[in-house]
Amino acid sequence: MLLINYIFTLLQIYLTLAKYIDLAGDQVVTCHDYEGMDPISLKNPPSCGYDYSKLDLTRVTAVQGLSKSQCGSCLRVSNPSDPSNWIHVLVIDTGGRGLDLSTSAFIKLFNSTDHPSRAMWYPVESDNCEGIYQE
Repeated sequence: MLLINYIFTLLQIYLTLAKYIDLAGDQVVTCHDYEGMDPISLKNPPSCGYDYSKLDLTRVTAVQGLSKSQCGSCLRVSNPSDPSNWIHVLVIDTGGRGLDLSTSAFIKLFNSTDHPSRAMWYPVESDNCEGIYQE
């Protein structure tokens, strides 16, 4: 019985680490105009199922190859040219290559909407994204 508990614990650790490792990245990202979505689009939830009206759409992102277990993760995204320039964003959707940051988050990092631009990101504790989703 002790061996089974040990194996189960190791499996849980592995699955937790796999979730976070998959969410780290360093590549080109783009922006998505979540804030400017039309009323019809706002009624169709993102792939994580969140209600757009309960989200701070200035601090959200879509992730390439998103799995449901990664929904609601909090990422710290930075501009590699200026690592002191970073933002926390909430994972809400499946996107294209890398990340599709909200336009406001993209502008904060790169002072422009010219994209794609290179970014680095990794998962952080969820309390860093407190207030982005209002239940």
